[in-house]
Amino acid sequence: MKKPSLAEVQYWMKSMIHPVDTALPGSIAVDFNPQRAIPGLERLSVYAEGYEIRFREGLSETYEAVHRVIGEARFAELAKAYAAQYPSRNPNLSFVGEHLPQFIGTLPLAKELPFIADLAKLEWLVSEAFHAFEKPAVGAHELSKISPEKLTQAVFIFQPSVAVVSSDWPVLDIWNLRKKPKEEINLEINGRAQRVMVYRRGFKVECRLLTEWQLEMLEGLLQGLSLEAVCGKLAEKFSDDLTPATAWFSSLTQDGLIVATSSISPP
Repeated sequence: MKKPSLAEVQYWMKSMIHPVDTALPGSIAVDFNPQRAIPGLERLSVYAEGYEIRFREGLSETYEAVHRVIGEARFAELAKAYAAQYPSRNPNLSFVGEHLPQFIGTLPLAKELPFIADLAKLEWLVSEAFHAFEKPAVGAHELSKISPEKLTQAVFIFQPSVAVVSSDWPVLDIWNLRKKPKEEINLEINGRAQRVMVYRRGFKVECRLLTEWQLEMLEGLLQGLSLEAVCGKLAEKFSDDLTPATAWFSSLTQDGLIVATSSISPP
């Protein structure tokens, strides 16, 4: 019998640890040495179980609130189903949950808990913000050198950690309760929409509630619209007085969230 190549054995072992559609014949396992009367295949199963456990632990670290809400048993089922559809292709377990918000939204669980997909999205954005590389910010002094005409036409580039999530549910409040004892939780969730900006300051991820106009302004800027275009939309939808918007935009600069404009190239 022809001995399998190294590549064939590696593929077979991968299929044993994380099953795929096709695998090489089990006869390859005869070359695995038994130890202490334990067959080689039985010893190999330890690695398969370890993969599932570490995958679930990786998801649990990122999706702490989702884990808390649905409980250990259902989270284990969720992790197993998710791993089958989105197997890890990254050596860093912090990134295995990239597709979980979309995945969980397709499950019956999303009908039972309609806020769960938005909660998962918030937790993923928090994780992304934590791992994002912070860039040197553009200060108010640098912006003051740009003429008002050019500034209104400028497109702003934000820190990689900046993102927003808009939900019909109080996802930030739910997330903030993830470590609180169940007997102390009394949260009304119906009719309490929340819009949240996620960003990192130093080594700490911040989550800030936004008003509707703040959300629209930030979303427009993140999409690459000019300040003039964004303010025009705000004026049409909310009011002609853009003084609050101007002040709030200044606060984004003061918080170091803008790294460049179309008038100032990033370093």
